[in-house]
Amino acid sequence: MNQDYGELIEYLDQKFATIESILERKADKDDVRALTNSIDGILKRLETLSTEFFSITNKVNRLEEWIKLLADKTGVKLPH
Repeated sequence: MNQDYGELIEYLDQKFATIESILERKADKDDVRALTNSIDGILKRLETLSTEFFSITNKVNRLEEWIKLLADKTGVKLPH
């Protein structure tokens, strides 16, 4: 009868090892998925910031041109 329990325990150990392995792989996949989602979010924000930076740069350039035109029209000398 002890031998039967030994075989049962060995069988259950193998099954639990298989289950642990599956859970570890799933956890790894979930971790990778979460990391991928985080990176995607960061890239989206970076893209938005890049677009905003480009827009602001264009606006600043336009304002500088207008200031130069106004300075020329009014005779104001701007420092370089």
